Amino acid sequence: MRENVRCEIYCQKGKSFYPEITLNTEGREEEGLYVEMAEHMTKDCCLGEICLRIQNTSNMENFNLRAGRPVKIYLPMEQPEKMNCHVYV
Repeated sequence: MRENVRCEIYCQKGKSFYPEITLNTEGREEEGLYVEMAEHMTKDCCLGEICLRIQNTSNMENFNLRAGRPVKIYLPMEQPEKMNCHVYV
């Protein structure tokens, strides 16, 4: 079963995007912003991977991420005993 993951991406200048991504499929592109999500199992641990690419060109308005909490992701879960989250940029 493929599950959708809802996310919110906040850029500078008040721009916001709310893509809903299906795990382990091709990502979604919208106005120069590309988001892709994957899920991998290793032993008893489920690892999630998020790919976020922002395309800025000289003739486009910048899509820089805002400074505070620029990305929110809502993960579907079933009774997590323990959840650790690490973000690598």
